[in-house]
Amino acid sequence: MSVCRNRYEQYRSSTGKTDFENLGQQFHFRMKKCNCYEKIRDQMIEILKLIGITFLPFLELRASIPYGIITAHLPWYWVVFICIIANIIIGIIYFYLVDWVFRLILRIPLLNSFWERKVEKTRRKIHAGVEKYGEYFLIIFIGIPLPGSGVYSGALGAYLLGMSFRKFIIANIFGVLIAATAVTIAVLSGSEALKFFFKQM
Repeated sequence: MSVCRNRYEQYRSSTGKTDFENLGQQFHFRMKKCNCYEKIRDQMIEILKLIGITFLPFLELRASIPYGIITAHLPWYWVVFICIIANIIIGIIYFYLVDWVFRLILRIPLLNSFWERKVEKTRRKIHAGVEKYGEYFLIIFIGIPLPGSGVYSGALGAYLLGMSFRKFIIANIFGVLIAATAVTIAVLSGSEALKFFFKQM
């Protein structure tokens, strides 16, 4: 018993700490580790939300960038980077799938009339501009962050007008970059309307 006591006293004198102090330090370290994991998990959830909002038609990065900066409080440069990549990718996917979407919707009578109106409206919007200016007009159409524009409408219009995949890719990338720049400047410059809306989310 005295040998164990002596060893304990030697350990205590060499470290200057009691068992309770050591346990406290271990608990504090583990809590910090848990908080770090929770923070990473929360950030990953917010990033998935950003991608999900960007993938939504009629919203895209014009909604996801303000959400990420104002509501999620993520670094603006990460938000912009993630939203740009997601928006470019969804444009490419939709351009490839639009023919399949056409055939699928034509089999559903309830959606048929809505789809026909959407197709005709999109075609009228961009037909003259694309005929005259080609992919440059499509860049502006995708890049202006207004209702009815964006990569979904741009991809649909490019498909209807028989634009090549290469030309669409160019228009898609530059259009998304223009839209991201416009929205980011609006958010970082302190647009009160944007702040009010996204703080409610």
